[in-house]
Amino acid sequence: MPQDVRTTKWAAALGKGEGAEVRLVHALAGVPPDCSGYGGETLRESLFQAAASQLEKLQQESGTDLNITIEEGSPANVTRKMAHEWESDLVVIGRGAIRKPLGRLRSNAYAIIRESPCPVISV
Repeated sequence: MPQDVRTTKWAAALGKGEGAEVRLVHALAGVPPDCSGYGGETLRESLFQAAASQLEKLQQESGTDLNITIEEGSPANVTRKMAHEWESDLVVIGRGAIRKPLGRLRSNAYAIIRESPCPVISV
């Protein structure tokens, strides 16, 4: 089972057990700010549609029906912004499979943990 599916199922189960709302957040880093006239709007829309499609597939595989938010920006900034806006009590992130000196945390995990206004659990 892919890590994202496991993480999503785990977060949904935790939320259900605690009576908490769980939301999926996806950050789109590197979206061109304004490329109008150069096909930029089409590229932008395509990036958002592709992300929405991937999250929909993730939810199907996870058996979840969570609220989804897709925002432009770095994962740490988007996570901080959404956690602050929603007055979140906890952020759940997945772990990658990198087996190097930094361990199994994904490359954005440290920034997310550092920037989060609430505790972060890495599953």
